[in-house]
Amino acid sequence: MTSRFPSLSRLVVVGANHRSSSLIIREKLVANGETALHVLERLKDMGIGEAVIIATGDRLEVFTLHDSADAVAEIIARAFAGAAGLEVKDLAGQLFVFEGEEVVRHVFAVMATLDGLIPGDPHIRGQVRAGHRLSMKTTMSTPELDALIHAADETGERVLRESDIADHPSSLATAAVHLSKDVHGDLSQCTCVVLGGGDSGELLARHLHRFGLTEFILMGEAATRMEKLAQQLGGRIVPMDDLAEVLAQADILVSSLGTKGRLITTSLAGGALRQRKQRQILLFDTAIPGDIERAVGDLEGTFLYDLNDLENLVMEGRMKSNAAVQAAWEIVNTGLAGYVQGEDGTQNLPVVRALQQRLEALHLEALGEAGVEESNDAKRITERFLEKVMRGVADELRAMVFEAKRHKEPREDLLQAETMLRRLFGLTKGKDE
Repeated sequence: MTSRFPSLSRLVVVGANHRSSSLIIREKLVANGETALHVLERLKDMGIGEAVIIATGDRLEVFTLHDSADAVAEIIARAFAGAAGLEVKDLAGQLFVFEGEEVVRHVFAVMATLDGLIPGDPHIRGQVRAGHRLSMKTTMSTPELDALIHAADETGERVLRESDIADHPSSLATAAVHLSKDVHGDLSQCTCVVLGGGDSGELLARHLHRFGLTEFILMGEAATRMEKLAQQLGGRIVPMDDLAEVLAQADILVSSLGTKGRLITTSLAGGALRQRKQRQILLFDTAIPGDIERAVGDLEGTFLYDLNDLENLVMEGRMKSNAAVQAAWEIVNTGLAGYVQGEDGTQNLPVVRALQQRLEALHLEALGEAGVEESNDAKRITERFLEKVMRGVADELRAMVFEAKRHKEPREDLLQAETMLRRLFGLTKGKDE
């Protein structure tokens, strides 16, 4: 056998993420919630029967097993384009391709929340799991891909449990999310008022939505932009004349007009607080010049942050975040080494080693009986055949091992599989078993 873990060489991932692709392309690829299913269906039609898909707000990726990375990358690009209503030429230079151990490192980093726009974003792991479930539901996943996702998931869980990577904001938007959770807790129970369609305000609103906030009220004069944002956030648009009434409904206000002076005054905010019976309001003023009087922040029950305040929080958070990221990578590298070296338990299972030795012995015995010598070409073909046989056995056992670890109890089917293999191939237990 040429490799202790031969199927690693067949792993391929092809995808679009924030490093490889423009925002315009990514938005088109992930705009439709059914894109992932459509991609899997197209891949099946194109002859790719083994795949796991990941679809998040800023990535679309397919993991598969194939002998040619270039060939499968071309097929996946066609599937992406067809599912998103694009031409294949639109994706030229927009997709990344990794092979072998690079694939393993990539999925471990994704599951450890180290490969996204927001390091420490816990939602990524849930989105990967959802893609994996969809791939299993469509019978596209395989025991080997299952084992890879499970191993990466275990390492990702360790990262979030043992490092504090999720505790420090690394951007203005994540700082806003942290503050919102600190003030209000569960964002799904909050109402956010978005005043204006400025870039910074829109970015904050999108991140709040990503982290569970679903109730949005939008106000502003850029009708087309506000309509598009309302559609994406699932919000509703109300006239600017209703600002006083709407402010009383706001748990969070994100303002980015910057053109009409200080629209939110102490008088207006005080009236809203009285109607809210002193329930707190968190205000983010991302406009230049600002939309909110600074004195509003002195009112009891209000928390006011402008761009300078958010930037200071980010600078403080980045210093702590760098150490957390380093600690997270150390955990990932440990998990990665264990997986690649076969420490998940399957490559070192005595029955796997015994079966491999038995097949190789049978092969040599057959050559001896035939009285022929094996040519180099025939030897490579034989090795390839043995790899395919061993891969199927090892992949199935690997999935059983991971299930046993997950449930923290012996798996009867694993013991039965080992017994059956020993009987079928006449395998005896060695002294070390």
